[in-house]
Amino acid sequence: EPYLLFCFAVKSATSSKFHVVEVGSDKRPADMPAFGKKSCDMNYPPEAAQDFPVAMQVAERYGIVFVVTRFGFCYLFELETCTQLYWNRICTDTMFVTTPHEASGGLMGVTKRGQVLTVGINDGQIIPYICSALNNISLGIKIASRANLPGAENLFKEQFNRMFQQGLFKEAAQVAADAPQGVLRTPATIQLFGQVPSVPGQASPVLQYFGILLDRGKLNGYE
Repeated sequence: EPYLLFCFAVKSATSSKFHVVEVGSDKRPADMPAFGKKSCDMNYPPEAAQDFPVAMQVAERYGIVFVVTRFGFCYLFELETCTQLYWNRICTDTMFVTTPHEASGGLMGVTKRGQVLTVGINDGQIIPYICSALNNISLGIKIASRANLPGAENLFKEQFNRMFQQGLFKEAAQVAADAPQGVLRTPATIQLFGQVPSVPGQASPVLQYFGILLDRGKLNGYE
């Protein structure tokens, strides 16, 4: 079950913050941990010290929130961890209306001068950027898995190999199932699990692997 979250950005006399708060916690399944409250600072450049948030849109596929300010700056935050990913100026005029833009995975907005802008996410660049420029590998893996994005294939392969060598076959199967672009769902992976001896009284590792795949959806042609 997904969490029901409320996102908002505020500016006071002393600070400006982006917040994510769980609402409707009484309807959350008892076995789900509480999300709680999370926040992070929104830092404005010196020339825009009087700036403040005016619009917000959520890119659900990525789990990323776009926040647009009065002076035309756009901030990107990862929803689950409340981490700022990026910011840049996208226009010099105030956007008076915004809406989700499915084609770009971002937002579309109209400025007070009538200029129509779209702001989206580059699927091929965001994961390498998070892993390298932000040095946040765990977050890069999380977003790559969530949105089925390229750029973290080697990280998933390393994680899979490490768990497999440690005998953590169930965890390795979960990594293979969650890896984006199906990079680990290959005949070689099936062969690896098939070579592991079964433990009496337990499902064989290859059956556990297929079970996890079926929990995620359909099998591919190899499987």
